[in-house]
Amino acid sequence: MWDLFNWLPPAASDWAPQVDWLHNLITWISVFFTVAITLVMIYFAIRYRRKSNDDETAFITHDVTLETVWTVVPTVIVIWIFGFGYLSYKEARTPPANAQEVYVEGFKWAWQFTYENGKKSTRDLVVPVGEPTRLIMTSRDVIHSFFIPSMRIKE
Repeated sequence: MWDLFNWLPPAASDWAPQVDWLHNLITWISVFFTVAITLVMIYFAIRYRRKSNDDETAFITHDVTLETVWTVVPTVIVIWIFGFGYLSYKEARTPPANAQEVYVEGFKWAWQFTYENGKKSTRDLVVPVGEPTRLIMTSRDVIHSFFIPSMRIKE
């Protein structure tokens, strides 16, 4: 059965759960505010619709409390999300001192992986399970995007 919370590939890195949690949080906050704003908009459109051509539009001024709330609340949410995302990003970009190094070279239509023991592979990255790994990437000809969905890493 389709799981509403785990539609991403299985996590294959230590920080993938943090990335998944933050991704789900942003998604659910967006869904909540989209639904809430749409419902309030529909309510106001029905409640305050013009009933006849003789109705005059009321003179409405601003509400400082409302304006403060709809400015401060999203700002606090965004700053909190940024802080959590920054800490997660910093953790992902700082490999442990004992990390195995794999040299990754991108070239037109392919990737080549060179391991510490001198072995090379194309197409498939092979790393030991549970061992920290540092990918050192270069490009032979063009700018490439290296993405491993299960590790939640893109460079």
